Amino acid sequence: MIAHIINNIVAIHGIGAHPFHTWSYWDPVKRTARNWLRDDDMLPRDLPRACIMIFGYRSEWKGKRSSDLTFAEVSKRLLDSLARDRMVQNPHVITSQGYEDRSVVFVAHCVGGLVLVWILLTAYHDEMYDNKWLLLFISTLGIVFMGTPFRGGHGTLANGEILSTAQRQIDSLKDEKREAHTIKRILEILTPGNEILFSLMGDFLSSQNQLMPQMLCLYEIVFQCLENRQSEPRQG
Repeated sequence: MIAHIINNIVAIHGIGAHPFHTWSYWDPVKRTARNWLRDDDMLPRDLPRACIMIFGYRSEWKGKRSSDLTFAEVSKRLLDSLARDRMVQNPHVITSQGYEDRSVVFVAHCVGGLVLVWILLTAYHDEMYDNKWLLLFISTLGIVFMGTPFRGGHGTLANGEILSTAQRQIDSLKDEKREAHTIKRILEILTPGNEILFSLMGDFLSSQNQLMPQMLCLYEIVFQCLENRQSEPRQG
């Protein structure tokens, strides 16, 4: 008998990342990839009554497939998809409560955390859409942020090293105005002290005082080489 599904777990990847590879680890010894959201002996084993979903969106910030989507557009797409999935009853799964009332836990990686903030604020301020998203906001039980730059770039980004590297990328795209515009827009919101990001986080914190979900913020302290192996290690 299929276990009763009692909640949803929704994973959101960051900029320039793959919706599946983000949550995977390549084992060089066994030469196999392990996905901690999908493999039977990983999260599904620990949370057998959770419906685990991965939200994917075009997030390339360079190359021919670079995305020019805004946070608002990505947020609306996820809200529409998730609201639709929670409204449709799965005939093969018996639930103790309706899909729309299921508790939700979000897991967001890097800039995907800013996408999630926008998602929750959009749901919180849902009036023009007949409150079809508000219930999702109310049902949010927990949030896990993994390396989300709430205050903009820090470390090497704040010191201008990543910004300089990205600016060189922009300068090399003189004939690719769309791609250059996409990179520049991403960098602007990640600049420390950016007013849009500051306002976004202020609004989010105010809304969370009413929601009061459990929140966990993770960040890395491992030194990494950002450009090439000959460069000095820099804080990631």
